[in-house]
Amino acid sequence: GRGQAAVVRASKGGEVRLVIKGRMCNKDGDSCIHQLMLACNTDFAAEVYDGVPGRGIDLEEVIWMEAPKVAGTYMLWTAMDLQYSMSDAKRRFIDSCQKMPADVYPRSFVGWLVVGAPVPEWAMRLGLDGAHPARLRKFYAKQGLEDPEWMASDEQIWQVLEKERLDAEQRVSECDGWNHHVTLMQ
Repeated sequence: GRGQAAVVRASKGGEVRLVIKGRMCNKDGDSCIHQLMLACNTDFAAEVYDGVPGRGIDLEEVIWMEAPKVAGTYMLWTAMDLQYSMSDAKRRFIDSCQKMPADVYPRSFVGWLVVGAPVPEWAMRLGLDGAHPARLRKFYAKQGLEDPEWMASDEQIWQVLEKERLDAEQRVSECDGWNHHVTLMQ
């Protein structure tokens, strides 16, 4: 089988580390030069393999790609070609992929890239992820609460949460009144 599809989260314009695992082969083990590329929607994302797999090789490659600069959900899929070089295959991919090919899903689908605002380091240490702002908005909607102005952007949500946590830590450290500060651990 093709293995598990992944959901990868990244911040806008950030570097994304991916581990690609799989198997490649040529028809009847011939000597064709085989290129495998990773695509993100209609954009070339990364080179995966360029060589002659013959009767078959196992792949396990670590690749890096830059996340799109616009928040959203992007399809990751593989594109294959048989050219003399990766640069030829890449050029053919870019020329031919002005719109998403209709047969990409499910044949070449490998996962989703979910791009959002950067998650601050302090929030990651608390176990929060890029989906936190969306969860907060959903919670407010479900509870029938009015969205404060600062909920307009993910960045503002992170800023407000950080300020409140720092203020709470300060109040507790000064022991000025009945205050507390806790962190949930698992």
